[in-house]
Amino acid sequence: MKSKITLFLLFGMTLLLNACLPIITSADASDEHPVPVVEYDLAASNYQPVTVDDVRVEIGVGSPIPVFVHVSGNLPDPCSQIEHTQIEQNGSTFIINLFATPDIGGPAVDGCIKDPIPFTMSIPLSVVDMPAGSYSVLVNGSRADFELDTANTASTLPTADTLFNKADIIVDDVRMEIGVGSPIPVHAVISANLPSVCAQLGEVRVHRDGTRFFVRLVAYVPAEEECSPDTLPFRLEVPLNVIGLEAGTYTVNANGTSASFEFPLRLEVQFNFAALDGETAQPLSME
Repeated sequence: MKSKITLFLLFGMTLLLNACLPIITSADASDEHPVPVVEYDLAASNYQPVTVDDVRVEIGVGSPIPVFVHVSGNLPDPCSQIEHTQIEQNGSTFIINLFATPDIGGPAVDGCIKDPIPFTMSIPLSVVDMPAGSYSVLVNGSRADFELDTANTASTLPTADTLFNKADIIVDDVRMEIGVGSPIPVHAVISANLPSVCAQLGEVRVHRDGTRFFVRLVAYVPAEEECSPDTLPFRLEVPLNVIGLEAGTYTVNANGTSASFEFPLRLEVQFNFAALDGETAQPLSME
């Protein structure tokens, strides 16, 4: 009998641990709905502040060298989204500004209280042709430093005065990663290509319309620099706030490529222990 109980416990623990792993859904085919252009005047949009608690830079191995900025912080309230992200470079400093959806008034709007909500975001940086040396990243005032070890020592760095053109980015794939926690962490993981080796991811805009999240990715391409036309792959993780959403199927459209997910999540595991103790199987539901 003890061996049966032990086997029961081990089996149950295995299922529960598997249930705690992130749920990943793959992209659908290219969406027939275009991404709407939602333009805001940053100076007059009344964006809400986003508090950034921690910034960490991860440098991988490969060619080109993958560099990611991992950001964690808090949205101002449960109704907010990271709606506008802007990445600029001034010499050896990358400046990233995160803006939440505009404040539409009052301490409580449609039942939304001013209660901070945690988020995480992963933003890629292109360091192609950049000289070896010390670099910094500023995200809403929080700073992280990192070192680049390359054989390049002669090239110059873009500055805040560098002229650039904006270009939409070709998105290859969108995946939804849905983790475990309260609130439930939901990320759109986007694989895409910069239009040239000189380009940077410059803007990420998020706009929700009913059951559809529209994500627009914009590249900044230097206007007065000759660049190789070779595309440059990157990966971006965009947080989506799903607090208060009604039950249903939701779609994320990133520059025309889509992925869908169901909300709320429901995981039902059927236990069958009839062979162990002769009792009737009982389902275990987790939402």
